[in-house]
Amino acid sequence: YQLSQFTGIQDQAGNSNDLNVAPNPSDGAFVLRFEQPALRTISVHDATGKLVGRSITGSVLFDLFLEHKGIYFVEVQDGNTRSVRKVVKL
Repeated sequence: YQLSQFTGIQDQAGNSNDLNVAPNPSDGAFVLRFEQPALRTISVHDATGKLVGRSITGSVLFDLFLEHKGIYFVEVQDGNTRSVRKVVKL
């Protein structure tokens, strides 16, 4: 048996994939930056799905110092497109 092709999900051009989250991992402070200025709805959820932060902005600092260590998901809604990035709090 030989595997000849890989499959996966590819990001679509022109949506919120110009999102940069840094530093990742972090001790609690994450900066979200975008290549194109625009108002976006940004939500941060913990691994259980609990909403821990929300903002409508083009660039934002999320402070997760009061949250537990673990994995969080940054959801960006930009018009009809939605992107999710995983961040790790150490």
